[in-house]
Parts: sequence; structure tokens; C-alpha cells
Amino acid sequence: MTIPPPESRTAARPGAGGPAAFSNTRWSIVLRAGQGGDSADKTRALESLGRTYWPPLYAWLRSSGHTSEDAEDLVQSLFHDLLTKDSLATLSEGGGRFRSVLMTSLKNIAVDEYRKRGAAKRGGGSVFVSLDIEQGELLVKAADQKQSPDTAFDRNWAHTVLGAATADLRDSYIAAGREALFTALRPSLFGSGEVRSYDQLAEELGMSRGAVAMSVKRMRERFGELITQRVAETVADASEVREEMRYLLSLFACT
Repeated sequence: MTIPPPESRTAARPGAGGPAAFSNTRWSIVLRAGQGGDSADKTRALESLGRTYWPPLYAWLRSSGHTSEDAEDLVQSLFHDLLTKDSLATLSEGGGRFRSVLMTSLKNIAVDEYRKRGAAKRGGGSVFVSLDIEQGELLVKAADQKQSPDTAFDRNWAHTVLGAATADLRDSYIAAGREALFTALRPSLFGSGEVRSYDQLAEELGMSRGAVAMSVKRMRERFGELITQRVAETVADASEVREEMRYLLSLFACT
């Protein structure tokens, strides 16, 4: 799978602006709230991040031996603690990446649950993040059994980032009334599957070959920007974006 790298100017610019814009990404909002900032903003930001990134957490629990029901309950417990307790302030001291903070917290909760086996469910059975269990199970079934749960978690996280950026890209084309163009060019974006030649695409779309080539180039550039924006939502500081990007994209080289 070939993932288009973001332009250097984009990687250094996770949002539409500089450091001031970065300070309003979802994870930075959550971190500030954990240090005494606006709790309402934290709740909205954490719920948004949770809706996107819960599947790798669920899959990690399942690959670690938990049943589907227990994995679902533990993921809800994780977000219950982050939303209602002071655990976030402790975990986020000195910043940190959302991926790492979630995994540290989830491991602590899993250990704690073993100690409390037989007790009432944490969070009182409340739902803090809507989970589509079938989506989580797909990651479990697709996992390489030779990988450790931690390695599989990082790979699943990288795929989730990619999936979210792809959905963002698709939505932008739909909003612009260009869904057919997105559908036709999408295989060229990833460099996998049935990739048709530019001549074939030009005939299908009623465009010149040069126009198709330019459209693919623009789509790849925009995709790189959207991946960068998604990564920027999960790190505490703009200086961490490039390193996190390199790490996540390196995981696709092994896919």
C-alpha cells in the first residue's frame, strides 16, 4: 500500500494556521481541561476522539484474551474514567500522545478489573462512547496472530487514522458534488487494488489525460493534509506531529 506523504509545509502545519491554531486541536483541548481548563470542551473533544479511535482499543482487549462483552465494558470504563475522574490530569502530565495515554490508561483499567472481578460494572453500565462492536470485531479477525497485542494496536491505530482521513476526503468531494470523481480516482490514491490507467480514467470521466493526472495529484496532496490533521488531533504539541506521522506511516510499509 502506498500512502502519499504530506508536503513538508503541511507536516509543519497541522491545521489552517500556526501554533495558535494547533492549540485548539481536540487532544490539546482535552489536555488543557485535565489541567483545569473548560470541562465542557474536554467532554466534547474526548467524545469526538473516542468515537473515532475506540476500535483499536477494543481489538487490543480482544487479542489480549477478553471476551467481546468484557472488552466493550472496559472501553466504556476507560472513557468513563477519563470523562469523570482526575486520571486524565495525571496521565497527561508533560503532554503525551493520545494513543499512548489511552493505552496506558486501558492497561491500568484492565488490571484493576481483574482485581475487582465479580463486582458491579464500572460506570454503572452507562454508555460514554457509542460502539459498533461488529466494526471492532473486524479488526480482531484481520489481526496477524503472530503479532503481539501491542504491535497490533499500533497497526490498527494507524489504519484508523487512515480510514478517518479517507472519510474526510470523501466527504469533501461529496460536498463539492464530485463523488463520482472520488470513486474513480480512489484506487489511484492508495496504489493498490484495480488501478486503471490515466487514459482509461480520462475516457470514463470525459476528461483529458492531463486533467486526470492533475486531479490525482491534488487528491493525494489533500489526502496527505487530512492525514496530518488527523494525527495533529492526537498529539500535545506541533513538534510531535512529524515524528508520529513517520511512525504511523512506517507501519503501512509492513502491511
